[in-house]
Amino acid sequence: MLMQEIISIYRSLSSPTLTLGASNRVCNALALLQCVASHSETRTLFLNAHIPVYLYPFLSTEDTTRPLEYLRLTSLGVIGALVKVDDTEVISFLLSTEIIPKCLCAMKFGSELSKTVTMYG
Repeated sequence: MLMQEIISIYRSLSSPTLTLGASNRVCNALALLQCVASHSETRTLFLNAHIPVYLYPFLSTEDTTRPLEYLRLTSLGVIGALVKVDDTEVISFLLSTEIIPKCLCAMKFGSELSKTVTMYG
């Protein structure tokens, strides 16, 4: 259900139709995923399912509207929860994906808070 909520908003990312309410629903789903990502018993399963890759569209958007900024920040929080534990499996997974360009995009187009979160993540 959480993944359906996240994926359902993809088509709104490149259009002005994304509402604050829809963004908040996805942010709530992402907050739950952050708990899964940070827990030692579920982290590996989270990575094996490639869940972080589903967050990359939120990091790579060039839009600076508030709904998209909330998605960007919450996605960065999930990635931050993963890297916080300093696990080589996590780092290897992220480096094998498009995380670096996505974070650079978040730093380029995000708010000052997004830039700060990306740098510390």
